[in-house]
Order: sequence, then C-alpha cells, then structure tokens
Amino acid sequence: MNINRAYHEQIISQYAQALLETRDKKTYPNIAKTLNRSHDEIYRFIDNASQSIDLAQEELVSLAKTELTEGATYFLGDDSFFEKMFSNEIEGVELGFDGSTKQILKGMRFVTALLTDAIKKIPIYADIVVSKLLGGTHYKSKSDILREIFLWTMKKIKIDRVIADAHYVSAVFFQEIIDLGSNFLMKISRSRRVTINRKTGQLRNLL
Repeated sequence: MNINRAYHEQIISQYAQALLETRDKKTYPNIAKTLNRSHDEIYRFIDNASQSIDLAQEELVSLAKTELTEGATYFLGDDSFFEKMFSNEIEGVELGFDGSTKQILKGMRFVTALLTDAIKKIPIYADIVVSKLLGGTHYKSKSDILREIFLWTMKKIKIDRVIADAHYVSAVFFQEIIDLGSNFLMKISRSRRVTINRKTGQLRNLL
C-alpha cells in the first residue's frame, strides 16, 4: 500500500506539472505525450479519481509555494462553462449561460481558483456548480464554493488578496477573508446594502 501511494505521489507531481505544460487540450493522450508516457499508464493512474484529485491539488499548492516569489500572492476566483451539447447521460449537465459565446448552452459550470504573484499563474482547484434542483439539500452557491476553496487554500499558503467578481460577494465571505488577515478586491452591485462610516444603505446612496 505504501509502495503504491509513493508511486502515485511521484506520478501526481509529474501529472500536475504536465497540466501546466500541455499547451493543447488537456486530454489523456496529450498529457501522456508531455510526460513521455503511454496514455494507458495515465488512464491507470486516474483509476482512483478522488485520491488523484486530492494529490493534484496538494501538489499544485506546493508548486505555488516555491514558484510564486515576486511579492504578494493573489487568489483569483472565477467560473468556467464547459459545453456538452451532445451529452445526454452525464449527471450535472444543465442549460447555462456561456459568457464566451453569449449563448444559452448545455454544459457544466465549474468554479475555478488560481494563485498568482502577477507574473506566474498556477491553477489549484476546480469544483462543479450544481443547480438547486439537482443539488437539493446539498446545494451550494458559487460564493459558497469559492469560500470553501479559499478556506482550504489559506490553511496551506498565505494569501494577500482575494480577487473575484460580484457573483462571489457575501458578508460571511468578506468577514472570513478579513479575519484570516487577507483583503479583497471584488465588484459590488450599487443596489447592495452596505455599511460605510457607520451608515447603512444601498451603495449608490452612500457614495
């Protein structure tokens, strides 16, 4: 078991590096080509999917610790839509807005996070966004998902600033960022209720 885990950890380090170095689509054949290994070996390596994901995330954060040396470390949160127009049996595929094409398409949306020092960028995490209908009692908003990713990352590396758009704004998230010694740069809707200099109201009326 220890031998298998040691082998798995050795390959995951190379796999994480290959994800960053593969310029074409991140398919098994292309990743295998980058690693100079057979794609059958990559398939076997991914058999234990949950362990592979956990180890890859750990390895990417470790890589960030050694590579992001140019000052502050920024945590960037965003989401990506993966079109699956011809998929009929993949759980999680739903209709959604694709920002790149400005169309409603069938696909899957992921909240993604990367670390950067404004020079190098290292992706560290991705988690699927599931609708309220499909998620039921386990539903998480995009803000909830990014908040969990941030808290997980903050245990492993110091983050100086969180950068994300208005979809991820929440009072709870803001407070946790501040409590953990970081700060944030996020767009806030002008209609949102905020407190500035002890006055509370819509942002548009306080500025």
